[in-house]
Amino acid sequence: MTEKHFNIQDGVIIMKINKNSAAAKVPFIKPNVNVMYQVDFKRDDSKPKDPETNIHKYGCNFMCCLAVPQFMNKKKLLPSQIIDIYLYANKSGWLEYDCTVISPNEIMNYAAQLLGDKKYRYSNVFVKGIASGADWNVSNYQHTSDLPGNGNIYFFIVDFLTGSTGNYGGHHFELYNSIGTLMYDPANCTVHKYKGVDKISCYKVSFKK
Repeated sequence: MTEKHFNIQDGVIIMKINKNSAAAKVPFIKPNVNVMYQVDFKRDDSKPKDPETNIHKYGCNFMCCLAVPQFMNKKKLLPSQIIDIYLYANKSGWLEYDCTVISPNEIMNYAAQLLGDKKYRYSNVFVKGIASGADWNVSNYQHTSDLPGNGNIYFFIVDFLTGSTGNYGGHHFELYNSIGTLMYDPANCTVHKYKGVDKISCYKVSFKK
């Protein structure tokens, strides 16, 4: 048996995974490239519509979207490329200036294009509200043959409720692989006061035909 740690809030949930199971064969147990964090960008609160300021303050979901094609291609986006994606996505209506993500598929696939990715297509499978009390059952959204395992590549962006105030909205997004291992926290562990999970978004990576 192999232990994998899923860290959430102040506690630790330990998942035991049989080394011969499909879950043990899931890709990307750990990140394979050191991508940038949102807090790496310069913040200037006197410039409320400055791209770097908004990425630093609100860019967690946006940066999670960018992390997926970077992990898949084992290539890191340059800071200038991330700014270019921000500006293009905002102009295209995929992203608000405060980094509210409107069209994650388009953002992921555009970032992949800049990375020279000609192999993969990125698409949202479902968004599941947790805080609403809705029943969480993956089989309602996917066929059994599509569940995570060898050859089936999924990523989950988890929307956490936090104690943040002001215009932060009380949310923070992090990226997990399909067996619940934290891959990427865009705030680089600077967010505290987690209160629970609001929703989970599942993204599938498929081969282009």
